[in-house]
Amino acid sequence: MSFNKAIIRFYQFLKQLKGQTISVHEIKLIRSSLQEYVNKIIYQNKIKVFYSIIKMQMQNGILLSFFIIFEQIR
Repeated sequence: MSFNKAIIRFYQFLKQLKGQTISVHEIKLIRSSLQEYVNKIIYQNKIKVFYSIIKMQMQNGILLSFFIIFEQIR
């Protein structure tokens, strides 16, 4: 089961406890919000992986000048 489906099912469960039903609009809103957070997490992880690769390369004496230039640009 995907992360999105699990969150939506949990939200449906909470709504049922209150005697309410979930609308299609609410489902779309939840999915779009979750997708934003997932994209941010993926982007942050990509940046962390990139920095760890650069750090390893620097320890090996490779790409030191590239890293200095990249830090100045950032």
